[in-house]
Amino acid sequence: MSKHLVGKYEVVGVLPGEVYFRGETIDLRSVTLEKADEIVKAGFPYLKADARALVNKNEASKQAEDKK
Repeated sequence: MSKHLVGKYEVVGVLPGEVYFRGETIDLRSVTLEKADEIVKAGFPYLKADARALVNKNEASKQAEDKK
């Protein structure tokens, strides 16, 4: 899996490598975080947000709100 995705996304349903999505080849071994965010929003089925990343994001949002 791409080092850019560690802790943010997990690969599900396929081994990390090249997969095809909407006419485009996506290499899960080297995809950037920006591209991953884009394809996930478009419905890419092989990347899921890492549960730890979601917890950390929610905690950071709550801390930011508490400071206001």
